[in-house]
Amino acid sequence: MAASMISVVCRCGRNILRSQIKGKKYCDERAWHGSAVLRATDESTHREEEYVDIEFSTDEFKYVEKLLPSKTVPEPPKHTLYPTPSGWVPPAANLSTPYAVNRTKNHNLPVYLQVKVGGTRKLTLIRKIDGDIWALEADIRNFLEPITGKKCLTQVHEVARFIRVRGNYVTEVGKFLIDKGF
Repeated sequence: MAASMISVVCRCGRNILRSQIKGKKYCDERAWHGSAVLRATDESTHREEEYVDIEFSTDEFKYVEKLLPSKTVPEPPKHTLYPTPSGWVPPAANLSTPYAVNRTKNHNLPVYLQVKVGGTRKLTLIRKIDGDIWALEADIRNFLEPITGKKCLTQVHEVARFIRVRGNYVTEVGKFLIDKGF
């Protein structure tokens, strides 16, 4: 009788481990004390004839690939006229500025609005800056001061490569960057 028994060691835990023993759906919860050993007398659990043959086919995988999300964002399609109806413009190929503002992974400009202090403080954030960040800050300040009619307050963070501008100037800064070719 001892040779025909299959012993299964279950660990005690919150969830009841499912038993792979035929005829038992779950391990008996009352038998769990530390590392209790549960025994079953059914020998038919590990017979070879119970397993189904597996066939590997790659012909139908093209239908599965359509359902899987892509790992990268595809390149935007080429248009005959820019800006597109949504207002998107591709970056220029050759730039002569000492700085660069890289696009996001979705091909958008990295210009964001930060709202702080319960909605009373608004900051424009320009991220993903490469090159001379101080020259970009000076150009943004020279662009915004005539528009606003007052001194433009900015914060430059060289390590994190971003610039903050006090106020909501997302559309103005976005237009400035598109005009520069970013």
